Amino acid sequence: MGGFVKVKEGERYQGGAKKILHICSICHGDWDVAPGSILEGTYMCKECCVSVRESLMAKVVKQVLKHYYPQTKFEYDLGFRGKNGGVSAYDAYVPEINTVFEFQSAYHDDEESKEDDYKKMKYAIENKKCNYLAIDHRNYTPLKAIQFLFPWIEEIPNYVDVSKDTTRRWDIKQAQELLNQHLSYQEIAKVLDIKPHCIQDAVRRGFLIKPKGYMTVIDRCWDIDKAQKLLNLKKYTHHQIAKKLGNGCTEGAIRACIFRGLLIKPEDTKLIIPERRVAVVQLETDGTFYKEYESCSLVNGFNYHSISSACKGEYYKIGHFYAGYLWFYKSEYEEMLKKYGKIHVADALKNKQLAIFNPDSRKILQVSLNGEIVNEYDKIIHAEKEGFNRKSISIACQGKSGKNEKNGHSYKGYLWYYKADYENGKFELQKCTNQQKKAVVQLNFDGSFHKEYHSLNSADGFRANYISKACKGGAGHKYKGFLWYFKTEYEEMIKESTTVAM
Repeated sequence: MGGFVKVKEGERYQGGAKKILHICSICHGDWDVAPGSILEGTYMCKECCVSVRESLMAKVVKQVLKHYYPQTKFEYDLGFRGKNGGVSAYDAYVPEINTVFEFQSAYHDDEESKEDDYKKMKYAIENKKCNYLAIDHRNYTPLKAIQFLFPWIEEIPNYVDVSKDTTRRWDIKQAQELLNQHLSYQEIAKVLDIKPHCIQDAVRRGFLIKPKGYMTVIDRCWDIDKAQKLLNLKKYTHHQIAKKLGNGCTEGAIRACIFRGLLIKPEDTKLIIPERRVAVVQLETDGTFYKEYESCSLVNGFNYHSISSACKGEYYKIGHFYAGYLWFYKSEYEEMLKKYGKIHVADALKNKQLAIFNPDSRKILQVSLNGEIVNEYDKIIHAEKEGFNRKSISIACQGKSGKNEKNGHSYKGYLWYYKADYENGKFELQKCTNQQKKAVVQLNFDGSFHKEYHSLNSADGFRANYISKACKGGAGHKYKGFLWYFKTEYEEMIKESTTVAM
Protein backbone atom coordinates (compact mmCIF):
# COMPACT_ATOMS: atom_id res chain seq x y z
CA MET A 1 0.00 0.00 0.00
CA GLY A 2 1.60 3.27 -1.12
CA GLY A 3 2.72 5.54 1.71
CA PHE A 4 2.07 2.99 4.50
CA VAL A 5 3.89 3.19 7.86
CA LYS A 6 7.35 1.62 7.83
CA VAL A 7 9.86 0.91 10.60
CA LYS A 8 12.84 3.22 10.38
CA GLU A 9 16.02 1.56 9.18
CA GLY A 10 18.19 0.37 12.07
CA GLU A 11 15.28 0.06 14.54
CA ARG A 12 14.65 -3.31 16.15
CA TYR A 13 11.32 -4.79 17.24
CA GLN A 14 11.20 -5.11 21.06
CA GLY A 15 7.55 -6.01 21.60
CA GLY A 16 4.17 -4.59 20.64
CA ALA A 17 4.09 -2.10 23.51
CA LYS A 18 7.69 -0.85 23.24
CA LYS A 19 7.99 2.37 21.22
CA ILE A 20 10.43 2.42 18.32
CA LEU A 21 10.97 4.89 15.48
CA HIS A 22 8.68 4.58 12.46
CA ILE A 23 8.27 6.72 9.33
CA CYS A 24 5.00 8.67 9.20
CA SER A 25 2.96 7.81 6.11
CA ILE A 26 1.95 11.45 5.63
CA CYS A 27 4.93 13.71 6.35
CA HIS A 28 7.56 10.91 6.12
CA GLY A 29 9.20 12.19 9.29
CA ASP A 30 10.43 10.23 12.33
CA TRP A 31 7.59 9.00 14.54
CA ASP A 32 8.16 7.34 17.94
CA VAL A 33 5.25 4.92 18.35
CA ALA A 34 4.53 1.39 19.60
CA PRO A 35 4.07 -1.27 16.87
CA GLY A 36 0.83 -2.30 18.58
CA SER A 37 -0.67 1.10 17.76
CA ILE A 38 0.25 0.65 14.11
CA LEU A 39 -1.44 -2.76 14.03
CA GLU A 40 -4.59 -1.18 15.51
CA GLY A 41 -4.82 1.18 12.53
CA THR A 42 -2.81 4.27 13.51
CA TYR A 43 -0.99 5.51 10.42
CA MET A 44 0.18 9.09 11.06
CA CYS A 45 2.09 11.07 13.66
CA LYS A 46 0.43 13.51 16.09
CA GLU A 47 1.37 16.58 14.01
CA CYS A 48 -0.31 15.17 10.90
CA CYS A 49 -3.26 13.91 12.92
CA VAL A 50 -4.19 17.50 13.80
CA SER A 51 -5.15 18.23 10.17
CA VAL A 52 -6.64 14.83 9.24
CA ARG A 53 -10.24 14.97 8.10
CA GLU A 54 -11.18 11.30 7.74
CA SER A 55 -10.24 7.80 8.92
CA LEU A 56 -7.72 5.43 7.34
CA MET A 57 -10.54 3.04 6.46
CA ALA A 58 -12.39 5.77 4.57
CA LYS A 59 -9.27 6.76 2.59
CA VAL A 60 -8.59 3.17 1.57
CA VAL A 61 -12.17 2.22 0.65
CA LYS A 62 -12.69 5.40 -1.38
CA GLN A 63 -9.62 4.73 -3.51
CA VAL A 64 -10.61 1.11 -4.12
CA LEU A 65 -14.11 2.25 -5.11
CA LYS A 66 -12.57 4.76 -7.52
CA HIS A 67 -10.37 2.02 -8.99
CA TYR A 68 -13.27 -0.35 -9.75
CA TYR A 69 -15.87 2.36 -10.44
CA PRO A 70 -14.09 5.27 -12.20
CA GLN A 71 -17.17 7.52 -12.04
CA THR A 72 -17.12 7.48 -8.22
CA LYS A 73 -17.47 10.98 -6.79
CA PHE A 74 -16.28 12.09 -3.34
CA GLU A 75 -18.08 14.60 -1.11
CA TYR A 76 -21.06 14.48 -3.45
CA ASP A 77 -24.00 16.85 -3.04
CA LEU A 78 -27.30 15.05 -3.62
CA GLY A 79 -29.30 18.07 -2.54
CA PHE A 80 -29.67 17.31 1.18
CA ARG A 81 -29.50 20.38 3.42
CA GLY A 82 -28.59 20.38 7.09
CA LYS A 83 -30.32 22.03 10.02
CA ASN A 84 -28.97 25.50 9.17
CA GLY A 85 -29.57 25.15 5.44
CA GLY A 86 -25.95 24.35 4.56
CA VAL A 87 -24.81 21.70 2.08
CA SER A 88 -24.42 18.28 3.70
CA ALA A 89 -22.53 16.15 1.16
CA TYR A 90 -22.30 12.37 1.14
CA ASP A 91 -18.82 10.86 1.57
CA ALA A 92 -18.98 8.96 -1.74
CA TYR A 93 -21.45 8.33 -4.55
CA VAL A 94 -21.04 5.52 -7.12
CA PRO A 95 -23.31 6.17 -10.14
CA GLU A 96 -22.59 2.71 -11.67
CA ILE A 97 -24.40 0.99 -8.79
CA ASN A 98 -26.48 4.01 -7.68
CA THR A 99 -25.13 3.80 -4.13
CA VAL A 100 -24.10 6.44 -1.61
CA PHE A 101 -21.53 5.69 1.11
CA GLU A 102 -21.17 7.26 4.54
CA PHE A 103 -18.10 6.51 6.69
CA GLN A 104 -18.97 6.87 10.37
CA SER A 105 -16.83 7.60 13.42
CA ALA A 106 -17.18 8.73 17.04
CA TYR A 107 -18.21 12.16 15.79
CA HIS A 108 -21.56 10.66 14.81
CA ASP A 109 -22.38 9.24 18.27
CA ASP A 110 -24.24 12.20 19.81
CA GLU A 111 -28.00 12.38 19.49
CA GLU A 112 -28.03 15.40 17.19
CA SER A 113 -25.62 13.72 14.73
CA LYS A 114 -27.62 10.49 14.82
CA GLU A 115 -30.78 12.42 13.93
CA ASP A 116 -29.00 14.19 11.06
CA ASP A 117 -27.60 10.86 9.77
CA TYR A 118 -31.08 9.32 9.84
CA LYS A 119 -32.54 12.24 7.84
CA LYS A 120 -29.64 12.00 5.42
CA MET A 121 -30.22 8.28 4.89
CA LYS A 122 -33.98 8.78 4.47
CA TYR A 123 -33.41 11.54 1.91
CA ALA A 124 -31.05 9.37 -0.18
CA ILE A 125 -33.38 6.35 -0.16
CA GLU A 126 -36.79 8.00 -0.48
CA ASN A 127 -36.09 11.19 -2.41
CA LYS A 128 -33.22 10.09 -4.64
CA LYS A 129 -34.00 6.34 -4.83
CA CYS A 130 -30.39 5.48 -4.05
CA ASN A 131 -28.91 2.53 -2.19
CA TYR A 132 -27.39 3.63 1.11
CA LEU A 133 -24.46 2.04 2.97
CA ALA A 134 -22.88 3.32 6.21
CA ILE A 135 -19.60 1.81 7.44
CA ASP A 136 -18.15 2.59 10.89
CA HIS A 137 -14.35 2.50 10.94
CA ARG A 138 -14.45 1.19 14.53
CA ASN A 139 -16.08 -2.03 13.31
CA TYR A 140 -13.78 -2.72 10.36
CA THR A 141 -10.08 -2.69 9.64
CA PRO A 142 -9.27 -1.15 6.21
CA LEU A 143 -8.78 -4.64 4.72
CA LYS A 144 -12.02 -6.03 6.16
CA ALA A 145 -13.93 -3.01 4.89
CA ILE A 146 -12.57 -3.63 1.39
CA GLN A 147 -13.38 -7.35 1.59
CA PHE A 148 -16.91 -6.52 2.71
CA LEU A 149 -17.41 -4.79 -0.66
CA PHE A 150 -14.96 -6.79 -2.78
CA PRO A 151 -14.63 -10.31 -1.26
CA TRP A 152 -11.97 -11.46 -3.77
CA ILE A 153 -9.37 -8.92 -2.56
CA GLU A 154 -6.86 -10.58 -0.21
CA GLU A 155 -4.65 -7.60 0.67
CA ILE A 156 -4.72 -3.82 0.43
CA PRO A 157 -3.79 -2.91 -3.18
CA ASN A 158 -0.53 -1.10 -3.92
CA TYR A 159 -2.31 1.74 -5.73
CA VAL A 160 -3.81 2.89 -2.43
CA ASP A 161 -2.03 6.00 -1.08
CA VAL A 162 -3.04 6.98 2.46
CA SER A 163 -1.45 10.42 2.07
CA LYS A 164 -3.98 11.31 -0.60
CA ASP A 165 -6.79 13.69 0.37
CA THR A 166 -10.03 12.00 -0.70
CA THR A 167 -12.27 14.55 1.01
CA ARG A 168 -11.72 16.98 -1.86
CA ARG A 169 -13.80 16.30 -4.96
CA TRP A 170 -11.80 18.63 -7.23
CA ASP A 171 -8.29 18.35 -8.61
CA ILE A 172 -5.83 20.39 -6.55
CA LYS A 173 -3.13 20.11 -9.25
CA GLN A 174 -5.45 21.51 -11.90
CA ALA A 175 -6.41 24.33 -9.55
CA GLN A 176 -2.71 25.18 -9.02
CA GLU A 177 -2.12 25.25 -12.80
CA LEU A 178 -5.04 27.64 -13.26
CA LEU A 179 -3.81 29.80 -10.38
CA ASN A 180 -0.37 29.98 -12.00
CA GLN A 181 -2.11 31.43 -15.08
CA HIS A 182 -3.33 34.28 -12.82
CA LEU A 183 -6.99 33.29 -13.10
CA SER A 184 -9.20 34.65 -10.36
CA TYR A 185 -10.74 32.46 -7.64
CA GLN A 186 -14.12 32.88 -9.34
CA GLU A 187 -12.76 31.79 -12.72
CA ILE A 188 -10.98 28.75 -11.26
CA ALA A 189 -14.09 27.75 -9.31
CA LYS A 190 -16.17 27.96 -12.48
CA VAL A 191 -13.80 25.63 -14.36
CA LEU A 192 -13.73 23.10 -11.50
CA ASP A 193 -17.47 23.46 -10.79
CA ILE A 194 -16.97 24.38 -7.13
CA LYS A 195 -17.53 27.39 -4.89
CA PRO A 196 -14.90 30.20 -4.88
CA HIS A 197 -14.44 29.89 -1.12
CA CYS A 198 -12.98 26.38 -1.66
CA ILE A 199 -10.07 27.93 -3.57
CA GLN A 200 -9.68 30.66 -0.97
CA ASP A 201 -9.63 28.08 1.85
CA ALA A 202 -7.06 25.94 -0.01
CA VAL A 203 -4.80 29.01 -0.41
CA ARG A 204 -5.19 29.91 3.26
CA ARG A 205 -4.26 26.38 4.37
CA GLY A 206 -1.25 26.22 2.05
CA PHE A 207 -2.59 23.58 -0.37
CA LEU A 208 -2.50 26.17 -3.15
CA ILE A 209 0.27 28.74 -3.57
CA LYS A 210 -0.37 32.06 -5.29
CA PRO A 211 2.29 32.93 -7.89
CA LYS A 212 4.43 36.02 -7.36
CA GLY A 213 2.58 39.19 -8.30
CA TYR A 214 -0.80 37.43 -8.36
CA MET A 215 -3.66 39.88 -8.92
CA THR A 216 -7.35 39.22 -8.42
CA VAL A 217 -9.98 39.88 -11.08
CA ILE A 218 -10.87 43.25 -9.52
CA ASP A 219 -7.25 44.36 -9.77
CA ARG A 220 -6.99 43.26 -13.41
CA CYS A 221 -10.15 44.92 -14.72
CA TRP A 222 -8.51 48.32 -14.73
CA ASP A 223 -5.28 49.62 -16.24
CA ILE A 224 -2.53 49.42 -13.63
CA ASP A 225 -0.12 51.42 -15.81
CA LYS A 226 -2.63 54.27 -15.98
CA ALA A 227 -3.02 54.05 -12.20
CA GLN A 228 0.74 54.46 -11.76
CA LYS A 229 0.76 57.53 -14.06
CA LEU A 230 -2.07 59.15 -12.09
CA LEU A 231 -0.27 58.34 -8.85
CA ASN A 232 2.93 59.92 -10.15
CA LEU A 233 1.11 63.22 -10.86
CA LYS A 234 0.84 63.65 -7.06
CA LYS A 235 -2.45 65.49 -7.23
CA TYR A 236 -5.06 62.75 -6.95
CA THR A 237 -6.16 60.77 -3.91
CA HIS A 238 -6.62 57.00 -4.07
CA HIS A 239 -10.36 57.54 -4.17
CA GLN A 240 -10.09 59.95 -7.10
CA ILE A 241 -7.74 57.60 -9.01
CA ALA A 242 -10.16 54.69 -8.54
CA LYS A 243 -13.01 56.85 -9.80
CA LYS A 244 -11.06 57.84 -12.91
CA LEU A 245 -10.06 54.25 -13.69
CA GLY A 246 -13.56 52.81 -13.23
CA ASN A 247 -14.17 49.16 -14.24
CA GLY A 248 -14.74 48.06 -10.67
CA CYS A 249 -11.60 49.71 -9.32
CA THR A 250 -11.86 50.77 -5.67
CA GLU A 251 -9.79 52.81 -3.25
CA GLY A 252 -9.01 49.57 -1.37
CA ALA A 253 -7.74 47.93 -4.59
CA ILE A 254 -5.29 50.82 -5.15
CA ARG A 255 -4.02 50.52 -1.58
CA ALA A 256 -3.69 46.74 -1.91
CA CYS A 257 -1.56 47.13 -5.05
CA ILE A 258 0.67 49.65 -3.28
CA PHE A 259 1.04 47.26 -0.34
CA ARG A 260 2.03 44.39 -2.66
CA GLY A 261 4.49 46.58 -4.57
CA LEU A 262 2.52 46.54 -7.82
CA LEU A 263 2.12 50.33 -7.59
CA ILE A 264 4.84 52.67 -6.33
CA LYS A 265 3.59 55.55 -4.21
CA PRO A 266 5.60 58.82 -4.36
CA GLU A 267 7.14 59.61 -0.98
CA ASP A 268 5.66 63.11 -0.68
CA THR A 269 2.14 62.25 -1.84
CA LYS A 270 0.64 63.19 1.53
CA LEU A 271 1.87 66.78 1.16
CA ILE A 272 0.25 67.26 -2.24
CA ILE A 273 -3.40 66.39 -1.60
CA PRO A 274 -4.68 69.21 0.64
CA GLU A 275 -7.99 69.28 -1.28
CA ARG A 276 -8.91 65.94 0.32
CA ARG A 277 -8.59 67.41 3.79
CA VAL A 278 -11.36 69.69 4.97
CA ALA A 279 -10.66 71.59 8.18
CA VAL A 280 -13.16 71.18 11.03
CA VAL A 281 -13.74 73.10 14.25
CA GLN A 282 -14.82 71.75 17.62
CA LEU A 283 -17.04 73.99 19.76
CA GLU A 284 -18.30 73.83 23.33
CA THR A 285 -22.04 73.27 23.73
CA ASP A 286 -22.56 76.99 24.37
CA GLY A 287 -21.00 77.83 20.98
CA THR A 288 -17.56 78.96 22.17
CA PHE A 289 -14.54 77.87 20.15
CA TYR A 290 -12.62 74.86 21.52
CA LYS A 291 -10.23 73.46 18.91
CA GLU A 292 -9.47 73.28 15.18
CA TYR A 293 -8.29 70.28 13.12
CA GLU A 294 -6.96 69.93 9.57
CA SER A 295 -9.47 67.15 8.84
CA CYS A 296 -11.92 64.74 10.50
CA SER A 297 -9.39 61.92 10.28
CA LEU A 298 -6.91 63.82 12.49
CA VAL A 299 -9.28 64.14 15.45
CA ASN A 300 -8.05 61.65 18.05
CA GLY A 301 -10.48 59.94 20.40
CA PHE A 302 -13.58 60.47 18.23
CA ASN A 303 -15.19 58.51 15.42
CA TYR A 304 -14.28 59.88 11.97
CA HIS A 305 -17.67 59.10 10.37
CA SER A 306 -19.62 60.57 13.32
CA ILE A 307 -17.66 63.83 13.15
CA SER A 308 -18.26 64.00 9.40
CA SER A 309 -22.01 63.51 9.90
CA ALA A 310 -22.08 66.15 12.65
CA CYS A 311 -20.21 68.67 10.46
CA LYS A 312 -22.93 68.18 7.83
CA GLY A 313 -25.64 68.60 10.50
CA GLU A 314 -26.79 65.04 9.88
CA TYR A 315 -25.78 63.27 13.09
CA TYR A 316 -28.91 61.30 13.92
CA LYS A 317 -31.62 63.68 15.20
CA ILE A 318 -29.35 66.19 16.91
CA GLY A 319 -27.65 67.84 13.97
CA HIS A 320 -24.16 69.18 14.71
CA PHE A 321 -23.95 67.72 18.22
CA TYR A 322 -21.71 64.69 18.84
CA ALA A 323 -19.97 63.37 21.98
CA GLY A 324 -20.62 66.53 24.02
CA TYR A 325 -19.43 69.03 21.40
CA LEU A 326 -20.63 70.92 18.33
CA TRP A 327 -18.81 70.19 15.05
CA PHE A 328 -18.63 72.37 11.89
CA TYR A 329 -16.54 72.55 8.77
CA LYS A 330 -14.20 75.51 9.19
CA SER A 331 -15.50 77.33 6.10
CA GLU A 332 -19.12 77.08 7.31
CA TYR A 333 -18.09 78.17 10.80
CA GLU A 334 -16.32 81.28 9.47
CA GLU A 335 -19.33 82.19 7.33
CA MET A 336 -21.63 81.97 10.35
CA LEU A 337 -19.27 84.17 12.37
CA LYS A 338 -19.23 86.83 9.61
CA LYS A 339 -22.99 86.74 9.24
CA TYR A 340 -24.14 86.44 12.87
CA GLY A 341 -21.07 87.30 14.94
CA LYS A 342 -21.47 84.05 16.92
CA ILE A 343 -22.81 80.51 16.66
CA HIS A 344 -26.51 80.25 17.37
CA VAL A 345 -26.94 76.99 19.24
CA ALA A 346 -30.58 76.70 18.15
CA ASP A 347 -29.51 76.70 14.50
CA ALA A 348 -27.13 73.82 15.20
CA LEU A 349 -29.98 71.64 16.36
CA LYS A 350 -32.67 69.66 14.68
CA ASN A 351 -36.16 69.68 16.23
CA LYS A 352 -35.09 72.53 18.58
CA GLN A 353 -33.74 70.19 21.26
CA LEU A 354 -32.21 73.07 23.24
CA ALA A 355 -32.00 71.08 26.47
CA ILE A 356 -29.24 68.97 24.96
CA PHE A 357 -26.99 72.01 24.67
CA ASN A 358 -27.64 73.41 28.13
CA PRO A 359 -24.34 72.85 29.98
CA ASP A 360 -26.18 72.13 33.22
CA SER A 361 -28.45 69.58 31.50
CA ARG A 362 -25.45 67.33 30.94
CA LYS A 363 -24.55 67.30 34.64
CA ILE A 364 -25.46 64.10 36.44
CA LEU A 365 -26.75 63.65 39.98
CA GLN A 366 -26.25 60.43 41.92
CA VAL A 367 -28.96 60.19 44.58
CA SER A 368 -29.33 57.63 47.35
CA LEU A 369 -32.55 55.67 47.74
CA ASN A 370 -33.39 57.92 50.71
CA GLY A 371 -33.30 61.01 48.49
CA GLU A 372 -29.88 62.38 49.52
CA ILE A 373 -27.54 63.67 46.80
CA VAL A 374 -24.44 61.47 46.97
CA ASN A 375 -22.41 62.93 44.13
CA GLU A 376 -22.54 65.32 41.18
CA TYR A 377 -20.71 64.76 37.89
CA ASP A 378 -20.13 67.30 35.12
CA LYS A 379 -20.47 64.56 32.49
CA ILE A 380 -21.48 60.93 32.36
CA ILE A 381 -17.93 60.00 31.43
CA HIS A 382 -16.77 61.23 34.87
CA ALA A 383 -19.19 58.84 36.58
CA GLU A 384 -17.89 56.07 34.36
CA LYS A 385 -14.45 56.50 35.92
CA GLU A 386 -16.01 55.60 39.30
CA GLY A 387 -16.94 52.15 38.00
CA PHE A 388 -20.40 52.82 36.58
CA ASN A 389 -21.55 51.98 33.06
CA ARG A 390 -22.08 55.07 30.88
CA LYS A 391 -24.98 53.63 28.90
CA SER A 392 -26.79 52.37 32.02
CA ILE A 393 -26.49 55.80 33.66
CA SER A 394 -27.88 57.48 30.55
CA ILE A 395 -30.87 55.12 30.49
CA ALA A 396 -31.49 55.69 34.20
CA CYS A 397 -31.30 59.48 33.79
CA GLN A 398 -34.07 59.22 31.19
CA GLY A 399 -36.19 57.15 33.57
CA LYS A 400 -36.09 54.09 31.32
CA SER A 401 -34.14 51.67 33.49
CA GLY A 402 -35.87 48.34 34.16
CA LYS A 403 -39.30 47.07 33.19
CA ASN A 404 -41.03 48.70 36.16
CA GLU A 405 -41.72 52.41 35.68
CA LYS A 406 -41.20 53.03 39.39
CA ASN A 407 -37.70 51.66 39.01
CA GLY A 408 -36.92 53.83 35.99
CA HIS A 409 -34.11 55.93 37.50
CA SER A 410 -32.37 53.27 39.59
CA TYR A 411 -29.04 51.73 38.71
CA LYS A 412 -26.65 49.89 41.01
CA GLY A 413 -28.54 50.90 44.14
CA TYR A 414 -28.75 54.62 43.33
CA LEU A 415 -31.12 56.98 41.55
CA TRP A 416 -29.69 58.94 38.60
CA TYR A 417 -30.96 62.26 37.20
CA TYR A 418 -29.85 64.99 34.84
CA LYS A 419 -29.29 67.95 37.13
CA ALA A 420 -31.59 70.26 35.16
CA ASP A 421 -34.45 67.74 35.28
CA TYR A 422 -33.93 67.15 39.00
CA GLU A 423 -33.96 70.87 39.88
CA ASN A 424 -36.95 71.60 37.63
CA GLY A 425 -38.91 68.83 39.31
CA LYS A 426 -39.49 67.08 36.02
CA PHE A 427 -39.30 63.72 37.78
CA GLU A 428 -40.69 63.02 41.21
CA LEU A 429 -38.16 61.48 43.57
CA GLN A 430 -38.74 57.78 43.70
CA LYS A 431 -39.37 56.03 46.96
CA CYS A 432 -38.10 52.60 47.86
CA THR A 433 -41.30 50.80 47.01
CA ASN A 434 -39.79 48.38 44.54
CA GLN A 435 -38.36 45.14 45.84
CA GLN A 436 -35.12 45.68 43.99
CA LYS A 437 -34.46 48.68 46.27
CA LYS A 438 -34.94 46.67 49.46
CA ALA A 439 -31.81 46.07 51.52
CA VAL A 440 -30.74 42.43 51.73
CA VAL A 441 -28.35 40.54 53.99
CA GLN A 442 -26.03 37.72 52.98
CA LEU A 443 -25.37 35.00 55.58
CA ASN A 444 -23.07 32.01 55.75
CA PHE A 445 -24.59 28.54 56.00
CA ASP A 446 -23.97 28.48 59.77
CA GLY A 447 -26.22 31.56 60.10
CA SER A 448 -23.39 34.01 60.78
CA PHE A 449 -23.57 37.45 59.15
CA HIS A 450 -21.48 37.88 55.96
CA LYS A 451 -22.47 41.11 54.20
CA GLU A 452 -25.28 43.63 53.71
CA TYR A 453 -26.41 45.24 50.41
CA HIS A 454 -28.68 48.27 50.19
CA SER A 455 -30.49 46.74 47.18
CA LEU A 456 -30.68 43.57 45.11
CA ASN A 457 -28.85 45.20 42.21
CA SER A 458 -25.94 46.32 44.35
CA ALA A 459 -24.82 42.74 45.06
CA ASP A 460 -22.03 42.47 42.48
CA GLY A 461 -21.43 39.00 41.10
CA PHE A 462 -24.97 37.83 41.89
CA ARG A 463 -28.20 37.87 39.89
CA ALA A 464 -30.87 40.17 41.40
CA ASN A 465 -33.76 37.91 40.38
CA TYR A 466 -32.16 34.85 42.02
CA ILE A 467 -31.41 36.82 45.18
CA SER A 468 -35.06 37.91 45.26
CA LYS A 469 -36.25 34.30 44.99
CA ALA A 470 -33.91 33.23 47.78
CA CYS A 471 -35.05 36.11 50.02
CA LYS A 472 -38.63 34.92 49.51
CA GLY A 473 -37.69 31.42 50.68
CA GLY A 474 -36.93 29.83 47.33
CA ALA A 475 -34.48 26.89 47.52
CA GLY A 476 -34.43 27.24 51.30
CA HIS A 477 -33.07 30.81 51.10
CA LYS A 478 -29.93 29.38 49.43
CA TYR A 479 -28.17 30.87 46.42
CA LYS A 480 -24.53 30.53 45.34
CA GLY A 481 -23.29 29.13 48.66
CA PHE A 482 -25.03 31.70 50.91
CA LEU A 483 -28.34 32.33 52.69
CA TRP A 484 -30.27 35.45 51.64
CA TYR A 485 -32.91 37.49 53.54
CA PHE A 486 -34.51 40.88 53.20
CA LYS A 487 -32.98 43.10 55.87
CA THR A 488 -36.35 43.84 57.50
CA GLU A 489 -37.12 40.13 57.81
CA TYR A 490 -33.63 39.43 59.16
CA GLU A 491 -33.94 42.17 61.83
CA GLU A 492 -37.30 40.80 62.94
CA MET A 493 -35.76 37.36 63.29
CA ILE A 494 -32.94 38.78 65.40
CA LYS A 495 -35.40 40.58 67.64
CA GLU A 496 -37.40 37.43 68.16
CA SER A 497 -34.10 35.59 68.84
CA THR A 498 -34.95 32.92 66.33
CA THR A 499 -32.33 30.76 64.72
CA VAL A 500 -31.90 31.24 61.04
CA ALA A 501 -32.81 27.99 59.30
CA MET A 502 -30.24 26.48 57.02
